[in-house]
Amino acid sequence: MNAWQTIRLVAGRELGLRIRGRAFRFSTLVTVLLVIGVIAAPTFFPGDDETDYQLALIGDTPAELRPAIEESAALLNVRYSLVEDIALQEAEDAVLDGDVDAAIVNSATVILKNDNDDRLRSLVGGALRRIEQSQRLREAGLDPEKVAETLGAAPDFQERILEPDRNNDDPQVGFFAVAAMFGAILLYSQWVMSGVLEEKSSRVVEVILGAVTPRRLMAGKVLGIGSLGLLQLAILAAAGGAAAVATGSGLPQAGVTAALTAMFWFLLGFSFYAVLSAVAAALVSRQEDLQVAFLPVMGVAMTSYMFAFATSQNPEGSVARIGSLVPTVAPFLMSARAAQSSVPLTEQAAAAGLMVLSIWALAVVGARIYSGAILRFGPRTKLREAWKRT
Repeated sequence: MNAWQTIRLVAGRELGLRIRGRAFRFSTLVTVLLVIGVIAAPTFFPGDDETDYQLALIGDTPAELRPAIEESAALLNVRYSLVEDIALQEAEDAVLDGDVDAAIVNSATVILKNDNDDRLRSLVGGALRRIEQSQRLREAGLDPEKVAETLGAAPDFQERILEPDRNNDDPQVGFFAVAAMFGAILLYSQWVMSGVLEEKSSRVVEVILGAVTPRRLMAGKVLGIGSLGLLQLAILAAAGGAAAVATGSGLPQAGVTAALTAMFWFLLGFSFYAVLSAVAAALVSRQEDLQVAFLPVMGVAMTSYMFAFATSQNPEGSVARIGSLVPTVAPFLMSARAAQSSVPLTEQAAAAGLMVLSIWALAVVGARIYSGAILRFGPRTKLREAWKRT
């Protein structure tokens, strides 16, 4: 078999073994249910964003007051109830005790316990201002209803947007994209480490290397687990999209494009960090040494993640653009920038090109170290020793 056929064979074996494992099926099921639950929760358990106020009406109340309060409440998305036939002193006591939120006296004075609730002040103040405006319009000989109808009429014009604002100014979008990409890449990179160490510690690798070269074995492992990770992410994206459509939430704008972009950068980022993880695992022989071996990989990933996390607040800034060209940072930062804004194709191509070259160079160097360390058992193998043994 040629190199590609061998790598595909190893990748297929890795994919088949893990996809039938309970760990993969259980984690996929739990994560799918979690994604669906997060998306569907607002539908089945809607939050109560409305506020219920009690308003006392004292003295003369014009006919326009109640419709004005109703209009203000609708604009502010609040509920209210009216308390009438109440004396002034009784209303003041009720406001102080918190039984009534506000009292309106003769449509001219508002009694409040304090000025901390801006929504309440807008509710009663907006209603009284409407009444005052209507009275002034009548004194000027104008019909308030016709004035409101004229001012509230829909504009009759067409829009031509030459340069749409495609940026999402919410920094939380960038933060989530960086964190999600970091978690996915590190999770599946650890799968690579575990797979390498399992075969090495059980000496199964000695049998496998009788038919496959170390370089092809490493490449097949990275390809197989990467395909498994991509499959799981696709399942989660499909479940999330289906839940959004089923609950009426709707898919976010350019959601499919953003998902495909994220998967592309996941593949590049995973390939980079998976090679590092495979090399790190090949240097040790015991499970208890695995975390120590993973520390350098984790350090590089964490530093890159923190940089991407900080610069994602300004995705179009010069620091973010330069950082997107750094291979260790690019998967995290480019996914965040793509989620927040439209990244020029030239920048995407440059970042992806540098990433591919870095993965190739790392694979060449990593394959040599992997070959020199995978069959060495006992204490942790040093990089120099692994390099010379090849």
